[in-house]
Amino acid sequence: MSSIDAEISALKDKISATKTRYENLCRDLEKLQQEREMVLAQDLVRALRKSGKTYHELMEPLHRGPF
Repeated sequence: MSSIDAEISALKDKISATKTRYENLCRDLEKLQQEREMVLAQDLVRALRKSGKTYHELMEPLHRGPF
């Protein structure tokens, strides 16, 4: 019985460590996705400035939709 209890305890410890690792990886993923969004937003602003068009001139076709 004590060996079963020891195995249960060891598995619980492994699960806890895995959960912590999973949570850390999810946090790292979220940070990287936010970084990517910032880079894309900066690229968009650069392209807007380079185009010479106003924000409204660029957004109008998007608001009209495909039809």
